[in-house]
Amino acid sequence: MISESAWTSIIEGTRNVRFEFLALQLLLVTLRNRWQAGEISTQDCIRELKTFYRKFNRLPVAEKDFRKIANLEEASANGLLDPHEVARRISAGHSLLLAGDEKLLAALPPGNWIGGTIPYFMTQDGGCRCADKIFVTEIPAEYEASIKLYAASELAGLYHDACEGAVSFVILPADSAAHTEFALQAPRYPDFAMHPLVGWIAGTDLARVGREAPTVFCGGPQPRRDGAAVLRLKLPANRLAQIRIVNLFHPGDGDAICFPASGFTATTALVNGREQNFADYLQSVKADTRLPLVANYFGAMVNVSVKSVDPQNGSVEFYAPVVPGIEYKLASPVEDYVAEFEASLKAVAPESVLFSCNCILNYLHSKLEGRRMGALAGPVTFGEIAFQLLNQTLVCLEIIKVASPKDDSNATLLELQAAHDELQASEQRFRTLSESAPVGIFLTDPAGRLLYDNSRCRSLSGISSEEGTSADAFLRNVHPQDLAGVTAAFVDSEANGQEFDREFRFVGADGSIRWVRARTAGLLSETGERLGRIGTVEDVSDRKQAEIELERVNQDLVNASREAGMAEVASGVLHNVKNVINSINVSTGVMLNQLHQSQSPSLAMVTKLLREHADDLGSFVSEDPKGKHLPAYLDQLAARLAGERETLLGELRTLESGVEHIKDIVTMQQSSAKLGGASERARPADLMDDSLRIVSASLMRHGIQLVRDYEANLPDITVEKHKVLQILVNFVRNAKQSCQAAGRPDGKVTLRVSNGGDFVNLSVADNGVGIPAENIGRLFEHGFTTKKDGHGFGLCSSARTAHDLGGEIRARSDGIGTGATFSLTLPLCRPANK
Repeated sequence: MISESAWTSIIEGTRNVRFEFLALQLLLVTLRNRWQAGEISTQDCIRELKTFYRKFNRLPVAEKDFRKIANLEEASANGLLDPHEVARRISAGHSLLLAGDEKLLAALPPGNWIGGTIPYFMTQDGGCRCADKIFVTEIPAEYEASIKLYAASELAGLYHDACEGAVSFVILPADSAAHTEFALQAPRYPDFAMHPLVGWIAGTDLARVGREAPTVFCGGPQPRRDGAAVLRLKLPANRLAQIRIVNLFHPGDGDAICFPASGFTATTALVNGREQNFADYLQSVKADTRLPLVANYFGAMVNVSVKSVDPQNGSVEFYAPVVPGIEYKLASPVEDYVAEFEASLKAVAPESVLFSCNCILNYLHSKLEGRRMGALAGPVTFGEIAFQLLNQTLVCLEIIKVASPKDDSNATLLELQAAHDELQASEQRFRTLSESAPVGIFLTDPAGRLLYDNSRCRSLSGISSEEGTSADAFLRNVHPQDLAGVTAAFVDSEANGQEFDREFRFVGADGSIRWVRARTAGLLSETGERLGRIGTVEDVSDRKQAEIELERVNQDLVNASREAGMAEVASGVLHNVKNVINSINVSTGVMLNQLHQSQSPSLAMVTKLLREHADDLGSFVSEDPKGKHLPAYLDQLAARLAGERETLLGELRTLESGVEHIKDIVTMQQSSAKLGGASERARPADLMDDSLRIVSASLMRHGIQLVRDYEANLPDITVEKHKVLQILVNFVRNAKQSCQAAGRPDGKVTLRVSNGGDFVNLSVADNGVGIPAENIGRLFEHGFTTKKDGHGFGLCSSARTAHDLGGEIRARSDGIGTGATFSLTLPLCRPANK
């Protein structure tokens, strides 16, 4: 029963009690206001409260509040106690969970208790380090408790051995075989997670790590360096065990990290898909190793904290094992651990908590010594267990009172309470799943005002839920270039009740840009009334960046293909110019040699001789022996000079022809280099001949027979001439190279132009090496080539060009050694949309 003094203190407000039962809250507010206004006496208030108590005292949610008023809840058995008091409780038959110094635990009497070594604790007065007291978690007397010691090889039975309605506590020594076995294998044990299991990893003073081994105790003073101490509770039918895991860490925006194998140590990791030494990586990014790696283990955020980084041997040690196939990220920083923990624990009623523990890393990094963290108390451990090993988390076990199946009174209230509990549990499950989701999730009312958003949504949008947020708040952070489109689409979806699905950019407070995909769907009541919207925001920055990179690479390849095609034509032009220049060089050499051997100097000698005998020229010619030979010599000289003249004229005509040929080749190249899109009328046969002129000299030089087979009276076609020439030049050069590769003395290339109805066919056939059947289908793939020095751009580029022209390219070969035929089909009338 509740004393009148207790009722009086509540009415007069001298005790500040936080109530959970809404009806009791309303009643007290009403009574207190009337009492303060003098409308009712204290005794009248007490009478109404007693009537309320008799009606609702068996309702679980009300019972908690009444126990607070009456101050009947037992003083917490959890806390640091003198070893003599602990020994007294053990001797009195109490069931205990203990944590403390090994010497203190080893001095305790045998009994129904388990314990582990640790000198760090969270108490009602704050975090502390204590070596002269033992932290006690006392098990209520109505709970049936039993203990058992498991060797490392027996741990697979942890879950299977538990009976229905039982909860198990386990303590493992840090760095022992049992610790490693449980950490790596627990999720594979039979009946894993089918029965609640909580616990912690025993440790030592940080100053003595490596010099002092952690130990556990199971029912007596004998310390165990290995194995697991387990205490099991059989809960009453009206009690339910609920395990809470508070993880303050979320994945950051950094690199994606995967590990090749399970273990507490890693040397290599895949960072964004690229293998590298993990120790070097952590140093290169200047990682804050006080923050853990975080991964989504199929819906639950799990931490792996860094124990040490050894740059010399390139290894990294962890406090918990990494798992292959899971993507980890370095965690985002936590500004205030205490504030975050207290915010996460608001929904936890301290009186329902039987056990809790926190991680030594949280204790150290948040400097919890001397600082309170809500009403929870317990050991600060080297690892937490909630079904499996956790790291850098807080774990607590709540014992919830539920309606007894034998209690059929106040059925309506109990059903309401059960529905209320289920609703709360459902909401908690939703919030837990939502906070673990890799996408942002939000709910709005019919007016677009925000009702709920998870942390991922806030981080992606840059919107704080304290802004009272409406759709306008989201739009404020949209990239200016996307704002008009997003606004129009959002307004349209709101007006028409349609889904909103759009990709756009958010601009962060620091100017960073993030691509997101936002989608919403309407929420309707059973009667079709619009209740609001549910939406998701997904970070698609990586995909967008990949698309941009893919477009860039594709453009680079297109440019490379275009340049390769240009080089192909230019190579043919330069090759033919070189051949003509060779012939010019030959003609020039002949002319020089002819001039060196010319008889023209003899004419000068004759002239000199005649000048010397100018006075007696007649007698010299008729009487002098030398003069007598002069007329005949002049006849011979004239004949030789005439021959020289004809020879030089012939070589000059050859030289002129060569220069004209070069001019034609250059003119052809200039005509084929017109700007894309400039179409002109052309005869199909002329197109084939023009392409041939670029490479004909090469064909003749290699002794390859050239055959023309042109159908007469073909109509003209309208094309971009330079594009067609690029394709045909590629065909002819490939045919020439095929004949060369075959090594046949009778190499032949046949050019055909024929009418195909609405199309004209231009084909180049050779009797060269041929094409294997398995390669025919791949000839036009980008980058595919069978040539040692090939680039694989030519045919692929030609195929795209043919498509641009409204035509197509085909290849045919009967196999190796049978030659090949490449055909370009072009429409007589090009479609307007091509």
